[in-house]
Amino acid sequence: MDRLKQLCIEAGKLIEEPGNINTGHGTRTNEQLFISLKTILRDAANLAALLHSEHAPINRVPTEVLTRIFSFVRTSVTTAGPATGYSVPWPYTLQDARTLHPLLFVCRRWRDIALNAPLLWSHVVVRSGVDSDNLARSARVPLTVSISDALYPPGVWQIWDASELSSSFQAFYTTLKSIGEVGARIRGLHINIRKNAKHPAQLRRAMVTFLTHLDGSQLEECTIEHPFSGLHPDVSPRLALFSRHGRPYQSKLRSLQLASTPFLPSNEFPALIKFSLSHANAVGKMWGADDFAKFLSGSPKLESLYIRNIQFELRAGLHFGTPRATLDHLRYLWFDFPPTREITAVERLASTITYVPSHCSILLATFCTSRHDIVDQLLKLLAGGEGYTRLHIRALSNEGTTLHFIPSSQRGSLSIGILNADPANRNDPWRDLRALFDKSYPWCSAIEELWLEFGEDDYYNGIRCVLGRFPGLRGLVISQPCYVSPGGWYTSIDDALRLLRPSRDGSVACPSLDTLCINIPAYCKNIEALKQVVLSRVHTYPIRRLVVGYSPMLELDVLAEVFSLEKLVKRFICEELPPATGRGTVRPSDWLLSIPNVFKDGILYRGWPRWVIVPMNPPPGTAVHYHLP
Repeated sequence: MDRLKQLCIEAGKLIEEPGNINTGHGTRTNEQLFISLKTILRDAANLAALLHSEHAPINRVPTEVLTRIFSFVRTSVTTAGPATGYSVPWPYTLQDARTLHPLLFVCRRWRDIALNAPLLWSHVVVRSGVDSDNLARSARVPLTVSISDALYPPGVWQIWDASELSSSFQAFYTTLKSIGEVGARIRGLHINIRKNAKHPAQLRRAMVTFLTHLDGSQLEECTIEHPFSGLHPDVSPRLALFSRHGRPYQSKLRSLQLASTPFLPSNEFPALIKFSLSHANAVGKMWGADDFAKFLSGSPKLESLYIRNIQFELRAGLHFGTPRATLDHLRYLWFDFPPTREITAVERLASTITYVPSHCSILLATFCTSRHDIVDQLLKLLAGGEGYTRLHIRALSNEGTTLHFIPSSQRGSLSIGILNADPANRNDPWRDLRALFDKSYPWCSAIEELWLEFGEDDYYNGIRCVLGRFPGLRGLVISQPCYVSPGGWYTSIDDALRLLRPSRDGSVACPSLDTLCINIPAYCKNIEALKQVVLSRVHTYPIRRLVVGYSPMLELDVLAEVFSLEKLVKRFICEELPPATGRGTVRPSDWLLSIPNVFKDGILYRGWPRWVIVPMNPPPGTAVHYHLP
């Protein structure tokens, strides 16, 4: 306030001062007086604005609260994984701090608060020109760094002038060097560079140098996608990452994703829990199965292993005396190969590792139905000495077909994604089922519990393909879709259920069936088909327990028919289901788990793997999702 009063006094003197007079320092003209007055008034206005800002409501907010508000200004940069269009199980999220820059120019207090809060700058989305001064804003806090295509100026690799390209590359190299200087503070490193034929050789060499010399002593999470174009003779198939110029250290890395890279790390990561390897190049120098086994042997605590589109059938196998990798802690094992390589790649990969099947959930995706015995071969290869007694078939037109197997011990699981060999029928899952169940296999006789989850156009043909192949089936769960198209094929489910009724010669599908579970959606107009199934088996193949879940929107006369079924079975469980939300098929675990006392007699069990499979080449508009259990 004193300074403002002083400025007002000085302005008053200038206004009273006549022009063109001698002030002792020379004659001051009217123009000079005007400039001096303008300067004083501007300073007074800035000071008044500062005083007003100090008393504004936002500036009465405590610094800690304002810092928290600033943190929400950062924009989320979410990457689901490699830029190939297929998600990986471990996405990462970054907070782009560049959106904080406008806050620095609001007022001095906001600038001081933002620049003195290192956590606001702990996520670094790297752009060309990032230097040590930019990185210094994070002080000494741990960093998460993302390097992507945007690091390069637009069109940098399309520059034909050698001098311009050299200048652009030098800026890129300087940026990498600045990041390397703070390597000891990096906890998360994500490199996502799409394939570009214009990438010069010096880019590959610079990136390899950066990865090998970076101080990774504190690194916990790392994702690298960097296609190396050509035969890359300068890149070794085994590369020591984060070697810190050869200085030894105990690695803390817990998650590592490699995509489109021609090398495997040669160093050990004893703390590694999650490892993803996808789209490894098959040209030039290649690492073999023995290299892969050696790498995995250095990560004995590994819990999740994701392998996608690796040409294992082209790689050299284990040499005599090479030990297999022992992964006793492995819980999730994901093999995803192109359908053309199928069983050979699985055999080669399975020969490199030893795990405990009862502790592990395995996903094999995706296999063609052109080889009808493919499921039988895979079960023999990966069964682990224990037969599978539970089977969940999920066949939806927009996702394909998935078989989930669980052994009698209820520990571990095996999931197999199926893809129709005929491209014209890729969206007809019932054709997959017809090819898979063209005959009864030995494993079919061991199945005691079967859950069916089909789309509305697949129930009729799907059930007809499946039900006759399981003579030892004791528990059957049918999950009807919540919504169907008017006039669609779904009404044919009544004809399909007739397979459960004894034929004239006395034969019947599922003769050992004890428990039948089915949900009744709102669109059902009668349950005559279900009633006839129960009635027809009363004297010869009785269904002891019937579990029904009905929609709260079901018509009253149909609901009355549902309750009339109680007198036909020894035990009847009937419950109203929660209202359905959204379109699609209700998952069995979603509706059946809401009914109490279903899982007490040991015929039905809770829990299925929650994998969601989509073919490697989905039709346009089809979303691709991968979820861990």
